[in-house]
Amino acid sequence: ILYSTVGVLKEEKQHYVFRKFDKDINLIKEQTFTFDYQCLMQAKAIERSPGVFDYVFIATPYKYKKSKLRVAAANQYEYFYVDGTTYEIKEHVVFTAPNTKWTLDKVIHENNATYLIGGCSANNTDYTELKGPTEDVYQNLQVAKFENGKLIFIKSTLNKDLVAALKVND
Repeated sequence: ILYSTVGVLKEEKQHYVFRKFDKDINLIKEQTFTFDYQCLMQAKAIERSPGVFDYVFIATPYKYKKSKLRVAAANQYEYFYVDGTTYEIKEHVVFTAPNTKWTLDKVIHENNATYLIGGCSANNTDYTELKGPTEDVYQNLQVAKFENGKLIFIKSTLNKDLVAALKVND
C-alpha cells in the first residue's frame, strides 16, 4: 500500500509511505519517501522470482496552486529502486528528463539494469495534472536506463518522428 500524507500534517514536507502487511493485516515493513516539493508517486512491481518482488518508484512533479510546498521544475524526476524483501532503497537518482508528463507504463529489470518506459508530453515545461495523463501524453515515448544507482540514459521520441520513421518511400 502506498499513500501520501500531504495536507494531513502541518509541516512543509510531503511524505509517501509504502507499507507491506501480512495476511492478518499486521504491518511487516515500511518505507517512507519525503519531499520538500509537490509531487505524485508512480510505482511498478518487478517480479524477481515467483511471488518475490522489488519495486520502482518515480516522483513526478506537479503544480497545485493551493499547496504551500515548493514547485520543482516540470521535468525534474526522482527514481527509487526498493528491495521488496528488506524495503531498503537500493538506488535513488534525481534527474532531468527531456520531456514531462511521463507515465510509467513498463519497467524491465535485466542484467542489473532497470529500464523505465512510458508515454510523455512533447515539451519539458508542462506539469502532470492531478487527474492523470491526457490522451496527448501517449503520443510520445520516453525511455530511461538506470544501472548501479546511476542514470545511464534518458531519451524521448515524439510521435511525429516515429510516424516519419515508419513511412516507406515508393
